[in-house]
Amino acid sequence: MRIIKNIKILAVILFGGMSAGVYAQGETVDTARNIALNFFRTYDSIPYLTFDVRYSLFSDTVYSDFSYEAVKGVYTLNRSKARYTIGDVEYLQNDSFLLAVYHKDQQIIVANPTAKNAGSYVPLRETLDSLLQAYSANYYIWVKSIPVDPDTDTTGYIKLEKKPDDTVAVYNRYTIEFDIAQNLITKIEYEYTEPGLNLTADTEPDEGQRLLKNTARRKTLRIEFFNYRFDNFSDSYYSENNFIWQEDGEYKPVEKYRDYGIVNARN
Repeated sequence: MRIIKNIKILAVILFGGMSAGVYAQGETVDTARNIALNFFRTYDSIPYLTFDVRYSLFSDTVYSDFSYEAVKGVYTLNRSKARYTIGDVEYLQNDSFLLAVYHKDQQIIVANPTAKNAGSYVPLRETLDSLLQAYSANYYIWVKSIPVDPDTDTTGYIKLEKKPDDTVAVYNRYTIEFDIAQNLITKIEYEYTEPGLNLTADTEPDEGQRLLKNTARRKTLRIEFFNYRFDNFSDSYYSENNFIWQEDGEYKPVEKYRDYGIVNARN
């Protein structure tokens, strides 16, 4: 699905008014890094943390044209182990393996784990790290980490917006919202611009379609986190043997996935 291909593109930011607990540029980069480190530690350390996610990819409206696509997923993070799904793709990481199971294509990719902490697989985590470390000078940044009213105001945020006329930043806007008290993400949203195709009358004879396809479009990827809970307590849930087994150095699918092909990408 197109939305899955866009999940790793990420990042941008929404602007907002200044209020208590909101910092402007200057000290903001360090403040944002510390806040992000704080709530990502939650995902790194809490065992058996499970939550649902919903990915939505939608465009602006141009010439009455509008696109929308959504896919759901479920994550379980258990320190160095994780198991999660995005649409029809299922992932498993433990101390020895990283598996990607493409159910629609009936294929299992076997690889080495790429991270020590399962929290590294929280959607768009690397994008935020990259924006704050390498591209912070290209964005205006706002941070909110203190509730105005603890009883009614529970949401904090880190927001970035590309500076006018900047030609380096890839994304237009990025927002990450989180529950201040629990240090858990509630929403991530980024906007980017998809350039027009520069088609000619020869490559696209239809004038209306050519005008539409040659128009730059704003696209937004929104990821919502909800239904946090503690679940999947059995260690066997994170075992590679749910999908594969090994014979004479060769990985083979278990009976349930006997028609799946295996791609060995381990070093």
